[in-house]
Amino acid sequence: MERYSIQIVPKNPKIKKLVKKLSKKIKNRTLEDSPHITLITSFKTKKIKDLIKEIKNLKLQKSSFELKGPRTRNNSFLYLYPDNPKKIGNFHKKIIELIPKYRESWIHAGFQKLSIEGKRKNNLKKYGDIYCKEFFWPHLTICGFSLTKKQLNDAKRIISGEINFKVKVDYLTIKVKKSGKWKEFKRIKLN
Repeated sequence: MERYSIQIVPKNPKIKKLVKKLSKKIKNRTLEDSPHITLITSFKTKKIKDLIKEIKNLKLQKSSFELKGPRTRNNSFLYLYPDNPKKIGNFHKKIIELIPKYRESWIHAGFQKLSIEGKRKNNLKKYGDIYCKEFFWPHLTICGFSLTKKQLNDAKRIISGEINFKVKVDYLTIKVKKSGKWKEFKRIKLN
């Protein structure tokens, strides 16, 4: 059974250029696929076409926002954040409610290892995700995962200052994981 993810993939070429530059200079695993903001993390379903149809029926509106940063999380990676996270949060809120109807009971191995309680534990059972609902955290990773202090400082030096990229959201992207890599499966145009 296939694994899917629902993302916003910014069309701004400056973002991709920055991520490539950082990846090359820092020599750290940055991203498995194109720079993106994850709306719904990895899930398995046999009914992807039905889910796509239902997402289209939500009649989600096009949007725009600015990505700013960089910021760091747990001193292990750099990311950009939206100037108005509620805009992205609205996409997430509407789509996440559809997931229980279509997802298989599979849960990502990384989440299975965590010791979680309360709402996050309930979210994991219902949605297969701990970063959803009130814990949803929209961001776009530009460099990282387990960066050393030197790599983090080098990345900040390469960026040298505040970033501010304009992003237009005309569609959502559904990706599928094939042969260990995320590939575009379908774009859902927004109204």
